[in-house]
Amino acid sequence: MENIRIDRLESHREIEALIANYAHAFDNRDMDLFLSIWDDDCTLIAAEPLRTIHGATALAHLVEQQLWPTWQWSMHIITNCTVKFEDGDADSARSLSNVCCIGHNHQGIGQALVGSYRDIFVRRSGIWKLASREVDMRWGGSAETLLAKIEAKSEQ
Repeated sequence: MENIRIDRLESHREIEALIANYAHAFDNRDMDLFLSIWDDDCTLIAAEPLRTIHGATALAHLVEQQLWPTWQWSMHIITNCTVKFEDGDADSARSLSNVCCIGHNHQGIGQALVGSYRDIFVRRSGIWKLASREVDMRWGGSAETLLAKIEAKSEQ
């Protein structure tokens, strides 16, 4: 029983590191780090215009050809992460986290996206990887619009 508890604690930390490394890799344009967190047979499920992407190679292409060129710079803030292990399966886990991504597009306009990530992780040969990420964006637009909404709520 103690070994299971220690394994879960260590696995929890490894999964949190994968979530953080996603943000670091994307924001610093580090493709080697970005690919190191994903299972080769991964899936990214996102709304249009991104759609569902299968496989690490296709995901790398999407990031390099569409996402990175869209942003002059970006910063992901990922928080409120919960990790739950599948009953009876020591090699799979799910997580839910909130995300806010801010940055500038190439026209110098501030952008913000707010939503959540629903992730599935798998452990293969003792190494945790991100197998699936479902992106649920609740709001996106200019940073100025977001600030105006926050100010309006604070005045109520």
